[in-house]
Amino acid sequence: MSHYNFKKITVVPTAKDFVDIILSKTQRKTPTVVHKHYKISRIRAFYTRKVKFTQQNFHDRIQQLIQDFPKLDELHPFYSDLLNVLYDKDHYKLALGQLNIAKNLVDNVSKDYVRMLKYADSLYRCKCLKRAALGRMCTIMLKQRQSLAYLEQVRLHLAQPQPRDSKPRPPCIPKAVLQKRRSEQMETDKRKLERDLEAELGDDYILDLKKHYDLPEEERYDDIPEVWNGHNIADYVDPEIEKKLAQIEVEEEALETAGFYEEDESEEDDEARDIRETAEAIRAKKKVMHLQSRVKKRAARNPRLPRTAKTSDLDTLCASMAERGMEVDQSQLSFAERSRSQSDARRALKRRRDETPATSRARSSSRVPRDQSGVRDEAQATKARKLAKLSMRQKNMHGKAGEADRHIHEKKPKHLFSGKRKSGKTQRR
Repeated sequence: MSHYNFKKITVVPTAKDFVDIILSKTQRKTPTVVHKHYKISRIRAFYTRKVKFTQQNFHDRIQQLIQDFPKLDELHPFYSDLLNVLYDKDHYKLALGQLNIAKNLVDNVSKDYVRMLKYADSLYRCKCLKRAALGRMCTIMLKQRQSLAYLEQVRLHLAQPQPRDSKPRPPCIPKAVLQKRRSEQMETDKRKLERDLEAELGDDYILDLKKHYDLPEEERYDDIPEVWNGHNIADYVDPEIEKKLAQIEVEEEALETAGFYEEDESEEDDEARDIRETAEAIRAKKKVMHLQSRVKKRAARNPRLPRTAKTSDLDTLCASMAERGMEVDQSQLSFAERSRSQSDARRALKRRRDETPATSRARSSSRVPRDQSGVRDEAQATKARKLAKLSMRQKNMHGKAGEADRHIHEKKPKHLFSGKRKSGKTQRR
């Protein structure tokens, strides 16, 4: 499609402004807080997003510039010859080609560093890869300084054609109209917020926090010193701070004397008292639950009893229900005692009907120990013990705790035998 409206071509910024615009947008549009205790997948996603976002901004901005400038093959022969005479057709094509190459290089850099970020194992390495990726992208754009400056000159010449003669023809605008426009512009500027400026300028917006400083223009953007005239800026004290502090203390004493901070307990009604008591009970219960949770965490490391070995007391259950404000009639819970007695009776029926508890204990005590079962005589038992000791000799030589010990001891620990020996203690290297 032919493009003859040269005034709609986007302004071509300088290389430095181009980089500042993209980095400022990356800083404003992406998250800025990450901590080392986050999951490594979250840290990788944080820095990968920054790299991809910066690459996409570079790509879109360069593509917009390339599309805005007309292609010589699609232009009318008159404009094509004019461009060739004024700016050299080859130079014009070379400048646009350099921008297209820069766009592809930025895409390749982003692809390579995103691939490397997938294998980064710490926040520091992710941050280093992100800085390297953004640095290489900015370096590629800074090398296009001459091409961008040349295209801006072409744009200005195309958008503002020279008049046929050198006579100025200023427009005639009444002074009242000019004053009204100026006043409207001043009111608009006063009401305009940073958000409005960002929406108006778009990608060209750069956040400037120092433009409202009450300083001269030439001193407004100077670095703030830590020490000035031998005094620490952070320790600067207002000369009237003592006077203001004394005035505040006098006002506070007057308020305390008037009883401003005293609480009137008589105004507390029954509902407020119940709410306060309930809140205190909830706080106490939370504290108890917190302590119980800590005890459970400690007990989790110790062996646990099976559920069948735990006993439940009916009185304890009734007491806990009463603490929660529930009235329990123990006569209605008699089924628990009956079920327990019935279960005990059923459990007793599992014994053989023709034996007594005494005979059952005698039978269990008459069982042969495991180390003697399957052994014919004492000589065979002695031989079995000797073979067991021989089988454990190799494990004992390696310092094994038993047959299930698979730990491999480190003969030369890394932290004690790596690095250069310097002057000082030799117990750490």
